[in-house]
Amino acid sequence: MSDAIGSDSKPPITGMSPYVLAKSALNKMLDLLKVEYPWLKIDTVSPSFTDTNMLEVFNPRYLEVLKIKNKISK
Repeated sequence: MSDAIGSDSKPPITGMSPYVLAKSALNKMLDLLKVEYPWLKIDTVSPSFTDTNMLEVFNPRYLEVLKIKNKISK
């Protein structure tokens, strides 16, 4: 699951509503496919952030910390 979407213990990231909605819908669709088609093998991947303009919604210091931890892909 993406950090932008959040979790039960963490709220979603603000300023990214279309992305969060699309990603959430995709995750739920995959959950439904697993139930409706049990023979279908479904693997999901949760990559880190990608270095795009979309990251501009984050605090620059937060991005620096992510880069130090190698959590941003190029």
